[in-house]
Amino acid sequence: MAELGEASDQAHLDTVKDALERGLELWTVGQAFGRVPQQDGQARTHFDQLDTLVAYVQSHPLEGRQILVKGSRSAQLEKLMPSL
Repeated sequence: MAELGEASDQAHLDTVKDALERGLELWTVGQAFGRVPQQDGQARTHFDQLDTLVAYVQSHPLEGRQILVKGSRSAQLEKLMPSL
């Protein structure tokens, strides 16, 4: 969503709201998602850097969980795949 320019912040906010309204546990990464306000009680964890997310996933097994990874090419989320 980085390519959305001025609409990027709203798109990131909408994505967070939609995921949480659906009852999903949400992990976000990067500056744009970092600008979305965190609410108390949200099932949302934010990582400022991709390397921090990768380290977290490597130290917290995700066996038996269904995971959807969504990111624009600029997010380089393919670096997360070996840890999943």
